[in-house]
Amino acid sequence: MEEWRVMCQQALDDGWSAKPADPPGNGCLDPGGCAESCRRNLCGCYGTSWACPPGWTEGMASLRSRFPSAIVLSKRFDEDPLDEGKVASASESARRMVRSITASMRAAGISCIGLGDGACGYCGVCSYPEPCRFPEQLIPSVSATGLDISRYLAGMGRPFEFRKDSFTLYAIILFDPVARGPSARAQ
Repeated sequence: MEEWRVMCQQALDDGWSAKPADPPGNGCLDPGGCAESCRRNLCGCYGTSWACPPGWTEGMASLRSRFPSAIVLSKRFDEDPLDEGKVASASESARRMVRSITASMRAAGISCIGLGDGACGYCGVCSYPEPCRFPEQLIPSVSATGLDISRYLAGMGRPFEFRKDSFTLYAIILFDPVARGPSARAQ
C-alpha cells in the first residue's frame, strides 16, 4: 500500500475520498480574484486569522516549489448547505482530519502542509496579529494561496458544484515525498 494511503486511512474509513494529484499549476491560480474575494470579507475571516489574508501570504507558486506532490481529499455531506451550523461542524471535522493526516506524515518525517476551507479554527479565537501559538496545527485557507479550487478540480475532471440538498468539502495536502528527517517536521 502506498505510504500516503496509509496516512489517509482514517479519513478513508470516515467516508472521505483521497486521491494523489499534482499540486495546483498556474492555470488553477486566480490570486487577484481570490485576494479580492478575501478583502470583501464575505466569510468574516479577513484580518482575523493566520490562515487567511493578510496573515497568510504564501502563494501556491511558492508552496508548489516546496511540495511537489498533493493529495486531494473530498467528502459529500447530505445536509442543507444553507444550514450554517451543519456546514461549520463539517468544516471543523475536515480540519481535524487534515491535522491528523499532516501530523502522521510529519511523524514519519514527510514535509507537508494541509490546506482547507476558511479560517484555521484551531484556537477558537486566533492570536492574529500576535504570533501564532500553534504553527504546527495551522491549516491555511485554500483561497488564501490564490488557488481557484473549481479550476483545479475541473483540471482533474472533477466538477465543483453547488447543490440544494448537499455540499462537498475539499482539502489539499501538499507534501514532498523525498524530504525526510527531523527538519521535515518543522513545516
